[in-house]
Amino acid sequence: MRGSGLEIILVGSLTVAVTLVFLGYPLILDAVPGGVYDRPVRAMDVLGGGAAHLACGALGGAVAVLFTAPRVERRASGAAAIAASLLLAVARARTAARC
Repeated sequence: MRGSGLEIILVGSLTVAVTLVFLGYPLILDAVPGGVYDRPVRAMDVLGGGAAHLACGALGGAVAVLFTAPRVERRASGAAAIAASLLLAVARARTAARC
């Protein structure tokens, strides 16, 4: 597959950028006098949030790359594949949470 290296770089850089923005903005707000949060932000809070954002970004990027043209020709097939994979991920998360 041609161009897959570029897609990996694009998904990775976008995932990291969104993670930095979504973690940085609340931390900047927390530095404002008076604070935003009811308790101090700990390092594990930031690490957990960062890991969750990176994992979701990687999953979303993989779904986007795998189920778009030129790999899937018809739009309806691509939309159905995306919906099915996201429903499967939600179902898997719910069964993992019960265990």
